[in-house]
Amino acid sequence: MPIRESYAEGTPCWVDLSTTDIEGSKAFYSTLFGWEWEQHERIDPLSDEFHIDDGYYHVASLQGHTAAGLMLQHQEQVKMGLPPVWNVHMAVDDIEATMRKVEVNGGSVMVPAFDVKNIHRMAVATDPTGAVICFWQAGEGIGAEIVGEPGSFNWVDLVTLDQATAAEFFVKVVGMNQECHEMPGLGNVHFLRVGEESVAAIAPPPMEGVTPHWETYFAVADCDASCARVTELGGSIVLNPFDIPPGRMAVATDPAGATFAIIKPAKSSPL
Repeated sequence: MPIRESYAEGTPCWVDLSTTDIEGSKAFYSTLFGWEWEQHERIDPLSDEFHIDDGYYHVASLQGHTAAGLMLQHQEQVKMGLPPVWNVHMAVDDIEATMRKVEVNGGSVMVPAFDVKNIHRMAVATDPTGAVICFWQAGEGIGAEIVGEPGSFNWVDLVTLDQATAAEFFVKVVGMNQECHEMPGLGNVHFLRVGEESVAAIAPPPMEGVTPHWETYFAVADCDASCARVTELGGSIVLNPFDIPPGRMAVATDPAGATFAIIKPAKSSPL
């Protein structure tokens, strides 16, 4: 369903980039994915604690529909050596109830629930393995209005060694279902499901030393051509294109250092 009007609880509904280079990142992703940008006042509950040079939140659109967001990384995070990162937001029906379940089930609340104008209500937490996840209770904004089309996000992976613990956390906190399958080249992968639909995967890291994190996938029409474009635009390819059952994918970094995946979905793929 490329055009969305709502998201069931537990479904990833939005991705945004925290970066050190606003204009460079906008130019990179505009050229790579065909995005157009709008600038909005930034609502940040940490603004009094962390200095922010850019007081704006930048919203990307594709074909006239909201697709992703972008914001300046907090200076304290930069000083700590934290790289730019794509954040994943998961839809919930009652964010206060969700956050109460987070700590009971081994997670931690990083940012308590707050309102982003009348658009949505959000909070930030970590699961028991340490990966950061944002929760989104819809107001006038549902999140991404376009998904699965070339140039829009279409899948997310939680990368962690402790897949079973992470899966159980989301089952208890968000009420999702989960099942485990053997994936060629990846080993056991846990799939998070909302009803009958798989909405995310929990996969082992591809190498030692990778900290738990969420990885965002963007659909493309041609994976190999998109990889060539990434390098032309100053980014890097971390994993060269390879085939998996859902399609042909690669992992890249943008010029500022944020990691993301691209995939040309197989015709039979649900992604």
